[in-house]
Amino acid sequence: MAIEFEDTTGQMRTLNAKNFFTEKTPADNALKHVMNAVRDSPEWKGREKPCGLSVEALARRVLEVFPQVEYRREGDVKVFVCGKRRSIEVYTFIEEELRSSLERETSAHPEPSDAVPVCSMRMPPPIPVCDDRAISELQQARLVRVLAFSRMPKEVHEALVSSELAEEARAGGVDTAPEWARGAKIFVPLAAEDVPEDTVLRHWHVLVYDDDVPRVHQTLQMFRCKQRPTLKSAHALHSSVDVEHEEVDVALDCVVENTFVCMPEPDYLTLRSKYTYSCNDAIQGHINPRSKEHVVQHHYFKLKACRKRRDLHGAVQCYSSLRACGAVDKYIFTILIDLCGKVGEYEQAETWAHKMFDDGFKPDAVTFNCLIGCCAKAGNVVKANEWFDSMLEQGVEPEYPTYKCMILVYAAHGHLDQAITWYGRAVSRFCKLDTKTFMMMMNLYAGKALPEKAEECFEDMKRRSHEVTREAFQGVISAYANARDLAGAKHWCRLANEAGFAPKVLEYTRLLTACGPKPGQPADSDQGREIFLRQVAKGIAPDRDNLDALDDALGRWPARRLCEELHIQTRAARLEWWPDARHFMKPPRLAGEILGTESDSGVA
Repeated sequence: MAIEFEDTTGQMRTLNAKNFFTEKTPADNALKHVMNAVRDSPEWKGREKPCGLSVEALARRVLEVFPQVEYRREGDVKVFVCGKRRSIEVYTFIEEELRSSLERETSAHPEPSDAVPVCSMRMPPPIPVCDDRAISELQQARLVRVLAFSRMPKEVHEALVSSELAEEARAGGVDTAPEWARGAKIFVPLAAEDVPEDTVLRHWHVLVYDDDVPRVHQTLQMFRCKQRPTLKSAHALHSSVDVEHEEVDVALDCVVENTFVCMPEPDYLTLRSKYTYSCNDAIQGHINPRSKEHVVQHHYFKLKACRKRRDLHGAVQCYSSLRACGAVDKYIFTILIDLCGKVGEYEQAETWAHKMFDDGFKPDAVTFNCLIGCCAKAGNVVKANEWFDSMLEQGVEPEYPTYKCMILVYAAHGHLDQAITWYGRAVSRFCKLDTKTFMMMMNLYAGKALPEKAEECFEDMKRRSHEVTREAFQGVISAYANARDLAGAKHWCRLANEAGFAPKVLEYTRLLTACGPKPGQPADSDQGREIFLRQVAKGIAPDRDNLDALDDALGRWPARRLCEELHIQTRAARLEWWPDARHFMKPPRLAGEILGTESDSGVA
């Protein structure tokens, strides 16, 4: 198939698609394709090196001798043809020319050169060996590059300043951050007058020798791609020593392929590997997001997040994903059991426990603690004891949290004797108990109106060097209040105040409770009225429990009349904004006036 077209000179040309090019190809394209055919020839590839004849010179010789030479492409190579077969004459001519060039090169240069004469350029001659002064001048004449980056974060700046290149520059007496550089990093011996006027330096510039540019890039490889700045430009600050040299022919090691000049790769470029690494692989502990390990880790963290926000449905979905990956273990089941206890699904927690046993996982003490805790919240004392017995049967040693869960089971439902029994077992086995255990026992004694037991537990907690908190004092005060012992409740309120815990609404509520009636003893309304007036005078707004205790101490209607006298809105006690001091300003003033009037009348 022939294609005819008109070239730029107006002459008609014919393009043979089958043979790719014919003798009617323009002369400039003919030289190019002849060069490719010469390069693909076996004679050129098998030539002895070094060879003083370039591809271009040999191609011109072929065109001079064979002006009507034909060529076409066979696979990946281009060959000379004569009709439908290869042209033996052209290949013989190429072989003779290469042999003649080698003989001339050998006679002219007895010692062969290491350069491969592929293309010819005009370059300065090599500088001979000279003294130290000449070497110093030569080092000063090295090409300096001004690297301009898109940005210069603090981390990148510190990495460049502390790099090996910067240390070498400072060892050579170079000031890497002079004032005239305006923040630029200077890693070459330069002065302010050496920088041209049209070059304005900023903090994102780095000045290095041309052969040190790869070391700068190597320093930046430690950062991720989002942190790593982009190199915008790298122009030369000045060229080599300004000396006129005699022009000589120097052959460079380059190859022309498909109209492209291909240069050899620099030595600092590493070989390509079969596995591609990213900058994240330099971070210890980093996991490929598409790996199975990362997927399992993602679902595990998602399961823990579901437990934190008490999302049982989402936790079950995470369990299904983990089971599909084959990454289910006893810790996953323990998390699900604990979550069921938090949301009050005891039956489902027991189902997960049996499923764990069926899958062959042996539970540990944490698993049994979660199951006993679920029974405590559900109020199932029998099941709690069954799980404790199962724990012993499977050879799992009970821990301190196990005994604390058993105490909670009985204390939450008012079983005093059993709770005291388990508390004694915990004290005899473990030397140190935590504050939460003492608070459970004091709250149990307070609910049973046993102030002496609550005081003993309080003293035991202090003796074991535990920090005494406001909640501990409140436990003893509550025990005296439930026993309707006002003197004891006031005494412990004074002790709490001396310890730095000023009375709040809860303490006053317990004092009002102590003023309430009990079998065989009427309510002490006078003390209750005085306590409430002192509470309001100190600016402590009542809440719902406080008003209920006032009703018990004074009676419903006297309590309402007192609140109306103090301008206290009883309905507002249910609102969240009521304790705000801005809405509780007039009652303290009225309560103070009433207390002052009663005090004056009492003195009179």
